[in-house]
Amino acid sequence: MSLDRGQGLRDIRAFTSGTTKLIVIDPYAYAGESRESGRYVSELAKAAHLPELKALHVVFSSSRGNTALIRKGIARVARESGAKFTDTDSDLIHDRIWIADRERALVVGTSFGGLGSKAAFLLPLPGIDLKELLRFLDERRLV
Repeated sequence: MSLDRGQGLRDIRAFTSGTTKLIVIDPYAYAGESRESGRYVSELAKAAHLPELKALHVVFSSSRGNTALIRKGIARVARESGAKFTDTDSDLIHDRIWIADRERALVVGTSFGGLGSKAAFLLPLPGIDLKELLRFLDERRLV
C-alpha cells in the first residue's frame, strides 16, 4: 500500500522499467491544478521512463476536470524524448491501470495526481484480466 507519493512513484517507475510501449488508463490523467502542471508532467515523465519509451498512449476522460497545461506538457515531453504520444477520451473505464508492452499491467488505486494523498494500492493485474482488458480496449478502439 502506498501512503507516500515518493514511494508510489518509485513503485510505478520499477514497474515501467524496460518498457517500450506504455498505456496509461486514468480518467483523471490530465486533471489537476495548472500551477502544479510542471511538477506533475515531470513526475509522470520520470515514472514512465519517457526517455526510453517508444510510445505512450493515455486513456483519459474529458469529463473529469482536465487541465490543458498537463495534457500539452505530457505531449511535449514525449515528443522531445522521441516517443510517439497518443491519447483517447473515454468514460468507459473507471479504474486506473498502467499497461507495459501489452504484457503486464499494474492497477493503481488512485489517479497519478492523487498518488500519496490517500491510502491506495498498486497491484499487478492478473494475466487473464489483462487479456480481457486488452480485448475490450481493442474492440472499442481505445488504444
